[in-house]
Amino acid sequence: MKKFLAAFMGLALLLISTAALAAPISGNIDFLGYASYTGGTTPSNATGIHFLGALTTSISNTGDYAGITASVNFQDFTFAPSLQPDPVTLWSFTSSGKTYNFTMDTVTSSVSPDGSSLTLVGTGLLGITGFDSTEGTWIFTTQGSNSILSFSAVADAAPVPEPGTISLLGAGLVGLGLYGRRKAKSKA
Repeated sequence: MKKFLAAFMGLALLLISTAALAAPISGNIDFLGYASYTGGTTPSNATGIHFLGALTTSISNTGDYAGITASVNFQDFTFAPSLQPDPVTLWSFTSSGKTYNFTMDTVTSSVSPDGSSLTLVGTGLLGITGFDSTEGTWIFTTQGSNSILSFSAVADAAPVPEPGTISLLGAGLVGLGLYGRRKAKSKA
C-alpha cells in the first residue's frame, strides 16, 4: 500500500509540474515609420490610417522585446466612428524563431490643440511564441504634415504565479504534513 501511495504521489507531482503555463509578456516595443490619413487629409478630419511601407522597431525596446530589430508591415485601420476591422491584428512578424503579434481591441483619438498631430490610444493583446498572450496599452502618434508616426505597445501584466508552481507548492506542503503525521504516529 505504501509503495502504491508513493508511486501515485510521484506520478501526480510529475503531471502537475508539466502542466505549468507560460509566463506573461513584459516590456514594451516601439516602431517608427510613415503613414497617411484616410477619410480626410488632416488630423482633424481623418477617420483612418494608411501605413506607407514597413515600420522599423526602435532600439529602446525593453523586457521580452529587448534587442529585437525588424521591419514590419502594419494593417491599415479605421478608428472613427469605430474601430474597423474589429479587432485589428495590427502587426505580426517572426524574429529568431519566435512570432510576435499585436491585436488592437479599443481605440480613442484626440487631435492636438493646434490641429497638427493625431494621437490614438487604446488596449490590445500582445503575443510572443512561448508566452501567455498579455493585455497591454498602446499609443500611436503622428507629427507634422509628412505624417511621421510612432507606435508603442506596453505589456500591462502583473506577474501571476503559474498554476503548476502553486500546485507543486501545495503538494509539497501536503507531503510535509503527511511526513510529520507519520513521524508523530511512530513516536507514539
